[in-house]
Amino acid sequence: MARIKISIDKLPAQKLFYLVDSCFLINKYIPPDKMNDPYEKILLEKSQEWWAIIDRQLSHGKAIVYILNVSIAEAFKSLFKQYIKKRINYATYDKARRALQIDLTLKPKDARKQKRHIKFHDIEINRDLIIGIDRFFESFLKNYPGVSTFDLLILSAARYLVDFYGFSQERIIPVTLDNDLWKGSKKISDVPYVFNPAHKSNYADKVFK
Repeated sequence: MARIKISIDKLPAQKLFYLVDSCFLINKYIPPDKMNDPYEKILLEKSQEWWAIIDRQLSHGKAIVYILNVSIAEAFKSLFKQYIKKRINYATYDKARRALQIDLTLKPKDARKQKRHIKFHDIEINRDLIIGIDRFFESFLKNYPGVSTFDLLILSAARYLVDFYGFSQERIIPVTLDNDLWKGSKKISDVPYVFNPAHKSNYADKVFK
């Protein structure tokens, strides 16, 4: 069943819940003018257009960003690969790594505050998330066999937030830079609409209203 494209309010009346993959996450921290690869530079620019709006929503208490705990480990690995492949220099890599580490860390002092500002919330991989992946195998193996089990976790997690925590499906926003995962998700009607900031139909200026 084809999915209908939806738009997102820049400052929504109700809080939005973003569920992001590791590549989209690290693209928040690398300046586009420091990227040597032209294609990766475009991904950075388009990702950061999204992040500018998400950050504004976060500052107004209108959004929460969730990351799978395995995606956090993958984010540091992906960031290092950008350096190893000489797409960025060491100084750019080190600065991005430190900024990512700071944003993912909650100091004990801050954790004890009555009003806590937690930038990113992690989702632990558990039995229900793993079993939930099984329902996507048939569709993806037929149409997009290159999508890994790890990639499918973001769809399972999106549905998990609905089934186990009662989140409104319309306010969960999975975000990925994996084009096959994005395209394959359109064939599954009971998961939240998945966005790919790097695809022209999902550019920030076309999605956010």
